[in-house]
Amino acid sequence: MSDISIEKGFPIPELRSGWGKFGSIIREMEVGDSVLVTKQGDVCNLQQQGRRLGLVMLSRKVDGGWRVWRIE
Repeated sequence: MSDISIEKGFPIPELRSGWGKFGSIIREMEVGDSVLVTKQGDVCNLQQQGRRLGLVMLSRKVDGGWRVWRIE
């Protein structure tokens, strides 16, 4: 048999609200603005959240981490 079983009675959790830790920053950014982050995972988060808002983001590795610009 399988190790998977059907379970009943578990409520579906509510969706998390907000845009994560960078949501407010991205919404305030204008074309040409940039932020410096120290974790590569933060670069991915910024770019993904930017795409969700219809923005174009560009990143480059620089001294001290990665810089992410809003370019459109």
